[in-house]
Amino acid sequence: MQPIERILTLWTIGSLSSEAVVSWADREILRCEEPGQEVIDLAFDGPEKCLRRPQFEFPARPVTLSYLEEFSLRAVAVNPASPESCQRFAKWAARHAMGEDLERAEVNFGYQLDHLLDDCHDEAGAMELVRRELSKLLPQCRVIAAPFVESGFGC
Repeated sequence: MQPIERILTLWTIGSLSSEAVVSWADREILRCEEPGQEVIDLAFDGPEKCLRRPQFEFPARPVTLSYLEEFSLRAVAVNPASPESCQRFAKWAARHAMGEDLERAEVNFGYQLDHLLDDCHDEAGAMELVRRELSKLLPQCRVIAAPFVESGFGC
């Protein structure tokens, strides 16, 4: 996976702002002797414009994530002290767990959140579940998220 693909993936799921992506591209341009055209385009135009271009004009694309990968990336970014962060995660996990393998703890967690949010209309209960139980899943989530969040980006 190329560094630009990692950055675009993190931006796509909301872990990085457009400004952070442009800042990364700016740093890459300064760091690299010959930065790629895609990095230059990203620095000047930002991810929104670049990803609207046809792939032959801007070949870099975000990685297509499995439920487990996206769950893990989103889980490691949750701020348990922030109701908005917990709510956003709970809604995403509940909505995207459907149809996934219930043998996975992360999927089962998503189904529990779905039950609280959709069946019981208990948003507070869902946020409490996130605060109480997500920490148990975080060690494995960190392992899964590591290839996407490692800082070893290079030219």
